[in-house]
Amino acid sequence: MKSKYVTYINIIFFFNYFQIGTKDSDSNSLKEVFQKKVNSSRIDGKVRLTSDGTDFFRGIKDNKDKVKEFFDKLELELANAVPISPERITTKQRFQIDTSVNPNRIILSVNIEKDVTGLERTVNEVVDDLDALIRNKSVTAILFGEYSNYLDETYGYQRIRKNSFLKNCQMRIYLGERSQIN
Repeated sequence: MKSKYVTYINIIFFFNYFQIGTKDSDSNSLKEVFQKKVNSSRIDGKVRLTSDGTDFFRGIKDNKDKVKEFFDKLELELANAVPISPERITTKQRFQIDTSVNPNRIILSVNIEKDVTGLERTVNEVVDDLDALIRNKSVTAILFGEYSNYLDETYGYQRIRKNSFLKNCQMRIYLGERSQIN
């Protein structure tokens, strides 16, 4: 008799194997392959506008052409600041209100796409660079952008974490069929 199921023990072992690592060359090469795969993925993230930026954005948010121009120029300014290819920074023109601060601010969705050429920085490196550039904007190219200067240096660039790594493994890994012993 066969049944389909997911073995959480195997997934936890898989997670811990790469998290802890060992010294032998086989595990190092596996760890490098795993890290390369993680670095090649797209990352969804967010940035927050300053009070002035929020006021500016609220003034244009009902005009689709102005909003598109805002996001297009912001993508280009961020790509030039890192520097990476412009098509690696995407936005989908989405935003939300951050009510955790007073006055409320606008949070923008900013995503980093993987490098398809293999010649540019990895996604994780771009995330770190973009966060550092925004947090230190008073001495970086971010300050001089028409729209990037509206980014909040206390917020930086933050990844959007939909689920923990382990939950993603549980949902995505299918271990196939296994015979049950009667």
